[in-house]
Amino acid sequence: MERLFAEHPEYFPEIRGERMFGWRSNDPNPCVSNGALLDLMASNLCVRLERPHALDHDIIILFNDTSLWCECEECKTLDASELSNTRGAHSDRYWYTLMELQKRVRRRFPSARIGGTPYLDTWYPLARVAVPSDTPVKISFNNQCWRHAVDDPTCTVNEGLRKTYRLWREAGFENLPNRDEI
Repeated sequence: MERLFAEHPEYFPEIRGERMFGWRSNDPNPCVSNGALLDLMASNLCVRLERPHALDHDIIILFNDTSLWCECEECKTLDASELSNTRGAHSDRYWYTLMELQKRVRRRFPSARIGGTPYLDTWYPLARVAVPSDTPVKISFNNQCWRHAVDDPTCTVNEGLRKTYRLWREAGFENLPNRDEI
């Protein structure tokens, strides 16, 4: 990763005006507006898809375990302004990335089904990016309340979970498993 950063700092997130080295799961997300980085990511994914049975299942791609995203102007334009300051602030950027990866991967593996896991500031559905309704969506609502039934109307935490599911259904996505919490 150090060599990649030295050769292509533009792949890494711009934070407060400077490119930041990082590759751990809680570091800021990369500069996904960079087409060459998306090409590299897709190429690396294709190598993994050459393995036996790799295409037998949905391919779910997560972002880093953080709400820190590249702050370059190109990346910021991928976010829907109408979702800023909501639990969907980076949904369009995330799903744009997944659809770009899917487009690139399908050149080599036409049956590849790439989907994602709404999480943190991508819980709410996207506003502008077109995503086919059969795209795998596995919600990760990680602050569910376990003391109350999921449909208990008095539990405000679980109301957040129900709202997330409702918004995705209203956006046309029906098969919405919770990644691992339920």
